[in-house]
Amino acid sequence: MRRKEILLDFTPLLDVTLILLFFFILFSHMEVLEEKAAADTATAAAAAAAAAAEEKAAAAQALSVQFEEELQLIRNADMRKAADFEAMLAFSRSSNIKLILNMQENGWTLYVCQSGESLAEVPSGTDISTGIRNGLSAAGLTADSTILCEFILDGSEPGTASAYRTIKKALAAIQQTHKYFYCSETDISIAED
Repeated sequence: MRRKEILLDFTPLLDVTLILLFFFILFSHMEVLEEKAAADTATAAAAAAAAAAEEKAAAAQALSVQFEEELQLIRNADMRKAADFEAMLAFSRSSNIKLILNMQENGWTLYVCQSGESLAEVPSGTDISTGIRNGLSAAGLTADSTILCEFILDGSEPGTASAYRTIKKALAAIQQTHKYFYCSETDISIAED
């Protein structure tokens, strides 16, 4: 029996990961700047209106409510930035969510894992997006959480193309409900001879 020597080169994967991280940080930063500028504009408008509203108690109460909402916008922008940073740290430690496709003779199973622990098993023929959402919930993630996810598959196995299309539709459905859900794909068959 001959043994084949396998050479794995992770340089392209590292490049893709770094590019994804760069764009994630860039868009996250741009979003925070836009929200901060909107909040600064709104806060300035509220402050000017509050000075004029000292004469009328009813008007002052309405402006107070508006000012609180704008302050909440600023707080939310800071919380979003912290959540994005926390997700990037989890990704860099490889403790992010991983979706691992396992092809079998009679179908396939998608495993939702985090830090080497299986959170959910989603067999073919079931509601894939619900199964993935259950795994995300088991990890303590909500629709407002920043989720950096990896979808790992072996494209050389029979039936993978069909499973891939089905799972991509489910991921698109999840992105509709989870605003900050980002998923990269890794085909491990590319590294094989």
